[in-house]
Amino acid sequence: MSLDALEQVLRARRVGAPSGSYSVTLVTDPERASRKIMEEAYEVCVELLRPTVDPPRVTEEAADLLFHLLAGLVAVDVDLADVLDELEARRGPDTSRPAGTTSDTTSDSEAVGHTT
Repeated sequence: MSLDALEQVLRARRVGAPSGSYSVTLVTDPERASRKIMEEAYEVCVELLRPTVDPPRVTEEAADLLFHLLAGLVAVDVDLADVLDELEARRGPDTSRPAGTTSDTTSDSEAVGHTT
């Protein structure tokens, strides 16, 4: 499932609100979504820092984090496209690089527009 498709499902849940839907509890309660985002982000970090990383487990936790983050965005009516546009804007004017890559002289923080 693409993130765009998941966003559409979550937006439909927010409007349709089928009873008993876990998604509905997230997209209608930003505080609950926020707590789940923090929990899932922590779990991703735990998996990334294990002495022996289990890629399938990292994948599972990352999927949970993306799901909950997207639900939180929907809860406060922020479009995924706007988030992606922001990332693109932070890339800077160098269009010679493929999206998602940085030059050897660009720090990670510079790659997303953060400066000190």
